[in-house]
Amino acid sequence: MINRLPAIVAASIVILGGIALPASAQEAMASTSEATIRYLSPDELFAAASPSVVMVEVCDEKMKPTGLGSGFFVSSDGLLVTNFHVINRAAFAVIRRSDGSACVVEGVAATDEKADLALLKVSVTNAPALKLGDDTPPKIGTRVFAIGNPEGMTNTLSEGLISGLHANDSGLPGIQTSAAISHGSSGGPLMAADGTVVGVTSGFLANGQNLNFAIGAAQVRSMINGRGALKPFASAAVSKMDPTDSRAFAEVLAAINTRQTNQAIKLLNNLRERQGDNAMFWFTSGCLNHQLGNLDVAIDAFREAVRLKPDMFLAHAMLGDELFATKKYNEALVAYKAAAKIKPTEAGIYSSAGNVFSAQGNWADALKFYDHALKLDREDASTFRNRGRALAMLDRKEEAMDCFNAATKIEPHSVANYLFKADAHLRFKEVDEAGRMYRYVIAQEPNNAMAYFGLGCVDVVQKDLTGARTAWNNAARFDPKGPIGAVARDALKGLNAQGGVASGQ
Repeated sequence: MINRLPAIVAASIVILGGIALPASAQEAMASTSEATIRYLSPDELFAAASPSVVMVEVCDEKMKPTGLGSGFFVSSDGLLVTNFHVINRAAFAVIRRSDGSACVVEGVAATDEKADLALLKVSVTNAPALKLGDDTPPKIGTRVFAIGNPEGMTNTLSEGLISGLHANDSGLPGIQTSAAISHGSSGGPLMAADGTVVGVTSGFLANGQNLNFAIGAAQVRSMINGRGALKPFASAAVSKMDPTDSRAFAEVLAAINTRQTNQAIKLLNNLRERQGDNAMFWFTSGCLNHQLGNLDVAIDAFREAVRLKPDMFLAHAMLGDELFATKKYNEALVAYKAAAKIKPTEAGIYSSAGNVFSAQGNWADALKFYDHALKLDREDASTFRNRGRALAMLDRKEEAMDCFNAATKIEPHSVANYLFKADAHLRFKEVDEAGRMYRYVIAQEPNNAMAYFGLGCVDVVQKDLTGARTAWNNAARFDPKGPIGAVARDALKGLNAQGGVASGQ
């Protein structure tokens, strides 16, 4: 199987600009006649093509960076080609030039999931575009060059040959090349020596040597010709601003992503006077205050965002999350309902609503929402975990364990799967198995307060009161201001009141 190049977490698209093109390179790139084609030296090709190659970064709906890959412009008005997996499920995308300026991705103009291609519309003018080669696959032995961002290193050039023509995993015509392609290069151009794009880099064979792959220019052209209406990212809300404020918003988002909160506050304050009536201003303010722990302020900001833009799905969703975090459960359900009305096929909203009912101890209604979420998305491990917990609380043991096992198949290394399963074993009085799983979680995450609290409960059932005291003290120590720490301290007081063990505090 071919490995898709995983996205590398960052917060921008970086475009190398300002490179003076040699006259010979300009002539060769502009030529469309076989008779006048002049092959470029590697340095000429890089100088000519590098300003068109970008680093694409995306974030999820909670402003968490989820991926970074490469891409390149194919039109002067900002159409950009990258891989589908780079932008799949993204809520935000921002770009930054090498001079520090930034702009946003307005949305997705077209996708071809089978070919692993996506066409984005970027809020730029006079973009330096690369020319697509013809639909005929390059001949084996053709000299080619790849430009991408391996491991996040901006615009790296590699050279090789076309070493084979094979179908990809979806059966579409693909290109095999010896030009080096590494993590982060996904979506960059594969170019012939005349500077035309013959393919889009897409993956490599992990167990092979110099076995790298690209999808041909014909698939790119087909996707461009078949593009439809623009599907906006949430960040497209800033695209109507002038370039200065557009860049400033992108910088705020990048500062939030990298937890540079002081810089984010400064930048956002500078925007208040000019953009105070923009829903994106308030949405961004809500995200920043969420990060700062100012939940009530975040709630007010998200409320203003949805007032200004009632169809802003992410603002409703984030408002629901903040209300849930502050235990305003009925209001949270109203926010989630509004979000679901805008995007009825978004599984996460129904899962979040299920969490509200779970927090209220209404396990039956929680189960209904988890079931609906899983009808829409069978690959969400957290929904399987939460559904399993609801089933366990309803004493439906076998179904609960099936859910925990399903979550483990999706996320085999997640300690949350073992933690939830341990809680279920404890509920069903299978204390030995519960204890084994709590200890496994602690071995993986020595500061996990929930695992220590659960282990203390196991110790009490097994009449190991000294062990319970140690475990609960650790739970309180690792969550000193949180709910688990508070419950652990209450448990220690109860143990003392019964004359079991001194608290040691």
